[in-house]
Amino acid sequence: MTARRDLAILAVAAALLYFIRLGSTDLAFWDEILYATRALSIGHESGWLDQTAGSVGGLWTAAHPPLLIWQMAGLTALFGPSEWALRAPAALAGIGCVLVLYLLVRRLAIDPAVARIAAGALLLTPYFTQYARRAQLDVPVLFWILLCLYCGWRGVSGPLRWFALSGVALGLGLMSKILVAFLGPIILGVFVLSEAVSGSRGRAARGFVGVALMMAIGAAIAAPWHLYMTAKLGPTYWTQALGYHVLSRTLTPLEGHSSSLGVFYWPHQILVRLGPLFPFLLLGLSREGTKTDLGDGARRFLLCWVLVPLFAFTIVATKFHPYVLLFLVPLVVFAALGIHATWRGAVRPAVAGALLPASLTCLVWSVSLTLQRHLESVVAALDSGYLPPGPDLAPVVTFALGSGAAIALAGFAARLTSEGTRRARISRASVVAALLPALVLGLVPLARGHGSWRELRSELRRTTRDRVLLICEDPAVGRYQLRAARLPARAAWTVVPRDSAGFALQASEPPDGSNPCVVVETSGNDSLPRAAGYQERWRNRRFVLFERI
Repeated sequence: MTARRDLAILAVAAALLYFIRLGSTDLAFWDEILYATRALSIGHESGWLDQTAGSVGGLWTAAHPPLLIWQMAGLTALFGPSEWALRAPAALAGIGCVLVLYLLVRRLAIDPAVARIAAGALLLTPYFTQYARRAQLDVPVLFWILLCLYCGWRGVSGPLRWFALSGVALGLGLMSKILVAFLGPIILGVFVLSEAVSGSRGRAARGFVGVALMMAIGAAIAAPWHLYMTAKLGPTYWTQALGYHVLSRTLTPLEGHSSSLGVFYWPHQILVRLGPLFPFLLLGLSREGTKTDLGDGARRFLLCWVLVPLFAFTIVATKFHPYVLLFLVPLVVFAALGIHATWRGAVRPAVAGALLPASLTCLVWSVSLTLQRHLESVVAALDSGYLPPGPDLAPVVTFALGSGAAIALAGFAARLTSEGTRRARISRASVVAALLPALVLGLVPLARGHGSWRELRSELRRTTRDRVLLICEDPAVGRYQLRAARLPARAAWTVVPRDSAGFALQASEPPDGSNPCVVVETSGNDSLPRAAGYQERWRNRRFVLFERI
């Protein structure tokens, strides 16, 4: 009963966090637009199995398997094309991640409170919330990986049918994003190998059989679509799917995604993304206060879950911060272990006291882009064999020295306390000092964004009876733009930058007698060119709408 109550509370909290104002902001200029365009092209330029013809960049975007695209297209067919309908599948996957994580940690940890803290910590991680509210592949594929690992963990000590279910999750993950879902069986395989090394030969043998079964079922589910694409496009499909999206990203930093931090890039990303929870992560990774919180083999399983993707993306040349999502979940579990140990007073007073300034320090660092940029400049200079410039070195050194002094003083002061109640207050104050800012940061994504496109779309709906679509690639402008009413052969209106507005107005004589609109991008009260036969109908802070008289 307690587990059901916890799941109900977590489901409601996650639904509120991921669905409130989900459609209130414009789609992000890059990935959200790419996948929204692909989903909306179904039934127009492209079909359900292959969206190459309707995708921005063609096969470059359509090489990703279409499971999430099908979900987005289905919801837009039911509710109409909107930001909410396009983002809802990712939000549902985010809720699923929270619930499956709770179920998994209930089996990994001895105390059920750790599962509640872990699920709550994931909810309070603003980086996860940000991507659970985006029409992108990252959180949906993470859900399938998490479900694959949950079923696989149950299969290690239970019936083989759990490995079969894990294989289904693997197959659906492979239908969500290129190869990434293979992290699930790789993590399980490494864990099973560690079981063999530690002496659990029978458990390991069972695990190897289960992983083989999982791989077979997963491949069987994903194979038909990949075979269809191969038959239709030939080697071109695999050139994009494996050549560009996997091999090229591994060998070279594509699309400008590189970092001067080198092997320290991912540790720094973990610090930035976890913020005030980072010190508790370090505590959870240590054995102080946490060695009695995990069941048999659970710690090694979590370490395999962290180290496999961390190692894989460390050797990958392309450093792209969303990859951190793939090992963020086990890190959150370790942070939950640290929080649980601190709250129940299982750590030394000096450590508990030091956690408070350490959490605040990590919070400041995680929200300060200026300090992060200074650090990158310092590391780049040192890597090139030059002394770091003073304007970059001074803020980093000052922050490090000040933080170190505050942490040392707080630990020393806490160590001097001897009364039990005072020690408990210090421990709980450190936890509260981390969780309150985390709660505030976790709510920030609800308030972000603007609605310039939404305001424009609402105005255009009053102009035409045709349904307003969301996204298109304007080949004349060479950028990704919003598109409204679709006529039989073309869009009923277009978006142009202000420097080409005069030409666009003059060249928009409609061959079919309709009255198209022209939308011009602007900033503020820029003076815009005029053309005979057009008048300004409407404007907001970003666009001006012209209509033929």
